[in-house]
Amino acid sequence: MIRQLFGDIPEWMRSDNPLLRYELKRRLDTSESRLGRITGWVMVLSVLILGGVLYATNGLQRGFQMPISLDIWNVVIFPLILVQLVMRIAGLSLGIGAINDERQRQTWDNLRATEQGAELSLRTRWVSVFHRLRGLLFTVMTARIILIGAILYDLTSMQGQLLDLLAARAVPAVSAEVGIIILAGFMTAFIMMPLTAMGVDIALGLFISTSFKSRSISMILQILIVAFRVATTALLFWGVWQFTNGSLELNNPQALGVLSGFSILGDWGVVMSHLSAAGELWATVPHTIFIGLMMLAAVITQIAITSGLLAASVKAAEIRE
Repeated sequence: MIRQLFGDIPEWMRSDNPLLRYELKRRLDTSESRLGRITGWVMVLSVLILGGVLYATNGLQRGFQMPISLDIWNVVIFPLILVQLVMRIAGLSLGIGAINDERQRQTWDNLRATEQGAELSLRTRWVSVFHRLRGLLFTVMTARIILIGAILYDLTSMQGQLLDLLAARAVPAVSAEVGIIILAGFMTAFIMMPLTAMGVDIALGLFISTSFKSRSISMILQILIVAFRVATTALLFWGVWQFTNGSLELNNPQALGVLSGFSILGDWGVVMSHLSAAGELWATVPHTIFIGLMMLAAVITQIAITSGLLAASVKAAEIRE
């Protein structure tokens, strides 16, 4: 079915690719270690969800209330943002470590010796990192699907007129039909952005790994990038939270910049994923209704950046190795 929809997939993504099979087989865990890892992740996830429930219910001082979508959003938001940040850091780290591990085993030159070996090896490793982070990715995507379900549930309120009302109150106001297009663009970007953003991080890691043979330089760059990303996410989150709670005054361009920056670079639209709360921002901050389309443009840009970084990594491997 996939081939009928999209045509033949590249050789380096096929399950019968010997390099991909080699990479995945090398990473296979024993049943005991896999069980331990799954148990540990379930425990961590349970703690995160419990923290979300405590936040949503004001420390269990009240039960879940209508509209239930708001409480679902309150439960999910903080755990999801944290897991996403961990996933991005892990993608960068595994991307950087992929080639360094092969160099240490002295297998990198042999892998590159085949026809188009550098390109096939790098793209295979890019795919394999997604496989290694499939647990985190599954968690993120499941949470996002739940939030999409909450949006669709909200759309049924007010006899299905909620989106019409929010679009009419937006600045600038748009028709209901345009509102549907904008919301569809947001939901598409909301689902795709974890994949495309992580693709950029893995490709950036591979580029650093092929451009700098020194493991110490790669580690320093990794630490700097991670520190910058954590600081940027925390700062944008603080700005959005303070602004939406009325504790921070921003003019319209500043507010739009902070909200769109956090949606694209920080939480990938999580804060904007509650329809009623987003509608309030549409009505108070001009042009915020178009943040979903900005996210969709960012998804396309991230795909292009990933392709460029992988191509640059191949060149670096061919020139420097």
